[in-house]
Order: sequence, then C-alpha cells, then structure tokens
Amino acid sequence: MSKAALELAVSAAALILLSTSAVLHPPSFPYGRVVAFADDSEDDKIEHSKDEKTNFSSPTFDSSQVVKSTLLDNDKMKYEEVANADGNFPFLVPVGMAYDSETREMYVASSATHSVVVMDATTDTAIDVIPIAERNDTFSFAGPLGLAYDPAMGYIFAANAPYGKVSVISDSDHKIVGEIKISGELGRLAVDTDHNKVYVVNSGTISVVDDETLEVIDNIKLRDGTFMTDIVYDPDDEKMYVAMFGGSYAGAGIAVIDTNTHDVIATVSTYDNVPSNIALDSHYPRVYVTSLSGEVFVISTDNYKITDTIRIPDTPYGYRHDPSTQKVVVYGNFTERIEQMTGKEELLSSSPTAIVFNPDNNYLYVVHYGVGVLSVIDTESLTVIDNISTLPGSHDIAYDPDNHSIYQTHESMNSISILSIEP
Repeated sequence: MSKAALELAVSAAALILLSTSAVLHPPSFPYGRVVAFADDSEDDKIEHSKDEKTNFSSPTFDSSQVVKSTLLDNDKMKYEEVANADGNFPFLVPVGMAYDSETREMYVASSATHSVVVMDATTDTAIDVIPIAERNDTFSFAGPLGLAYDPAMGYIFAANAPYGKVSVISDSDHKIVGEIKISGELGRLAVDTDHNKVYVVNSGTISVVDDETLEVIDNIKLRDGTFMTDIVYDPDDEKMYVAMFGGSYAGAGIAVIDTNTHDVIATVSTYDNVPSNIALDSHYPRVYVTSLSGEVFVISTDNYKITDTIRIPDTPYGYRHDPSTQKVVVYGNFTERIEQMTGKEELLSSSPTAIVFNPDNNYLYVVHYGVGVLSVIDTESLTVIDNISTLPGSHDIAYDPDNHSIYQTHESMNSISILSIEP
C-alpha cells in the first residue's frame, strides 16, 4: 500500500471518528427513512449459495467477466417513513447501534439530533426518541456515536463523541438514569458481561466503568497519539480487542486486553494497514478485523496471531441517486455501467469498514463504506461468496437473530436499511 493511499485511509478513519464538518445529502432525499430491501416473506429473503464463488481477481474493468451477485429488485426496496409522535423524522446522521434481545428493540444513535432513537424490531418502526443533550449544533457526529447494551443491568450506554460523557439509558422506560463524565473524544464502547464493566474508547485511553456504580475505576493507557476505531469483548477468553493506529503507521494493529487485570497482554500488527472494525466469531476461536486498505484479517484468539488475510475485491457494484425520479438505484451488473458514477468503466476500490458475524449461517457481512456494497464471507472457506448492493455510507451494522435481519445505519443518507437473510 502506497504512503499516499495509507494517508488517505488514515484520513478516512479519522473522519469516521472525529469529523465535525457538514454532511452533504442527496437533494430532496428525506431524512429518517427505513429502507427495507426485503420483507419477511420467504420469497424475498436473501439466500447465499456456497456452490457459486464470486471472483473479482481482475484488477481492471472487464466487461466479459462473469459475476455472480445477489441483485436486489428495485420493486422490493420499500421506503417507509418512520416519523415519531410529533411527525418529525428521527434520524439525522445515524451511526452506532445496539440490540436488546429481551425487548426486541434496536437502539440507534442519531448523532446530529443529540438523541437515541428506539426502534421496535418486530415492526421496524420508531417508537421513541431519547434526548441526550440540549444542543443546537447539527454537524456530523455532534452527539452520541457508539452504543452498547448491558443485559445484566438493562442499560444502554451511549458514548457522546464531542462532549466527553456517557449517557446511561434504562431499557424499561427509555429514561436516562445516569451520566458518566470522562472528557475527551469518546467513540466506541463495549460491555464486559463477566465482570460488570464497560470499556469506553477515548483519545489514546480506554476508560473502565463499573456498570453498577457508574464510576470510572481505571484508565488503560495506550501509546501516545493512538486513535482507536473499535472495541469488542470476547466472553470465551475474557479479553477485549481494540483496533488502533497511531502517528507512526507501524503502530496499526489490535491491542488485546486482559479484563481481569486491565493489562495489554498482546499487540497484533496489521502490517501498517489501518484497522477499522472488529467482529467476533462465536463458532471458531477468531476475531475478524477490517482494514481500509481492502483486507479482512483473521486473528486467532488462541495465540493472537494473524492466520489468514481475506482480500475484499474491488467491485463493479454501486448506487446512484436519480434526481429526476428521486429514487436510489442499486445495480450489480455491467448493464448500468459504473461510468454513470465515475465517467469511465472501472472497478470501485473496496473500503471495508463495519463488519458483523451471523451465527445462524456462520457468514461475515462486510460493509464497503463508500460504494454501497455488502460482501458476504463464508467463515469455513474464508472466501467471499456474495456481494449485495445496498445504500452507501454505512457507519454501523448489526444482526437481529430473532428476525434474521441485518441493520445498517447510513449516515450520509440519514437512513436505516434492513436486509432479511435466509437463516
């Protein structure tokens, strides 16, 4: 990876975490929409075939290339307005998500409105909006960013990016029951369900919070100048995995934290590739780490070493907003050429970011951030088996095991997309 490309990747990661510039939205595209790509009927569920492997080995555009894909019929793209009680659309720069399997509610951080939107996952409708702060600024990532659900306490923790506090929300009445003042630029967070602790990513520091007293009990210092892009807890080995990069590109990698001692016990280098997001495999002893340079690294939780690297292919997939019809068009073949976006025939560079593991089929779903593509990886063969056209700008991804649905937040579209998956 060239130095220029790496600097671009670092800039993109920093933008995802800390940007305070305005978000540009497609003209007349309404705020707060849920785009249901497939409904709950059996005919509309997306099913992936292990027998047909997708191959994007060619580095340049090849119109004769045979590409297998899951093409989503535009007629199945159901745009549903999800207004709250006063008729306003609740989503403005939707980012982090957290799922409460007990109440079957999906919590969505609406950053620019300084609120958390509660969606009923059985009906995919917004049922409540929880104000986090009385603020008027509506720039990108002005409010809550990362969310995490604590099933033992029945709390949703919301990390508020620019004003250094964590809001604590009760899942019973959707009221704020506490605030944890930490300071700094707070981003992602994760719950240690074995020790009743919450780990909050800060600027170069991870704050450890007691989820009963809601007090900071420790601060884990990483290298100076370190940015952290994601954090995930593995209950099987009681370790936290933290994606990080620093001022020196050699510092890019995954820090492994022992949650019993709060010590960093290992650092896994990602070979100067900036890590973005992490997913835990509940079937195999692995974590998966996306890199903005186009790879997914497979890390063994037994020895903390990279065992495989999966290249996410550059794709001829994409999306475009048609101003004449005010519709979003997704395409996945060479009939509607990618030149409609770029002015020339070419493959679009992969930019894998958010990632989620589906325990029902043992597949990984990997977001291409800028393009609007969801790549599907079979974790048995560690190969890409499908590519699905979606909306672009996906900040977070979550899986609802009850409905077998994948949720994505699309910050630049101010929308949530829901994809029904064949279990």
